[in-house]
Amino acid sequence: MNNQRLRHSKGFTLIELLVVIAIIGLLSSVILASLNTARAKSRDAALFEDAKQLMTALELYRNQNNKYPSATPSNPPTVMYTNIEGSATDPVFSSNIAPYMSSLPNPGTFKNASKNGNTTSRLMYRVLTTTNSSVPAGCSAVAANCYALLIWPEAASSLAPANTAIYFLSDGEVRTGYDPTLY
Repeated sequence: MNNQRLRHSKGFTLIELLVVIAIIGLLSSVILASLNTARAKSRDAALFEDAKQLMTALELYRNQNNKYPSATPSNPPTVMYTNIEGSATDPVFSSNIAPYMSSLPNPGTFKNASKNGNTTSRLMYRVLTTTNSSVPAGCSAVAANCYALLIWPEAASSLAPANTAIYFLSDGEVRTGYDPTLY
């Protein structure tokens, strides 16, 4: 009788093992989901920092040249923003901003639903003109005295929900949400 009790109490039952495995699986899936959110927020923090550095470089350029740098969109007039993609950035813009930044950021790309699913950079630049109805007062295409820097963060932030456009304008204004008059 004692031998039978010892033999049964030496290990775990199949149900006990399955419960433990299920708990471990549940905990690991929660941890992985949190890790992915943290990664997206980390990439967004880098994107915001890249935007700040680019805005500083744009202001340095303007202080020396009395205008913001030009960029040649690859397909005028339908493409109005220049994608900032590291070494793949438009060469006109790259050469203009090179003295003020050691290298242009490469924040990555995503499939932009507002552009029919085409791949777009998460950081874009455009000189604003007065033909756009919602640009800040006093903007002039000839003077090139206003710009918009557009970012598309992956995660929700204090400025906007996830994958929502955030516009940083040269006058310090920040706009969120898709704005066809600025795009």
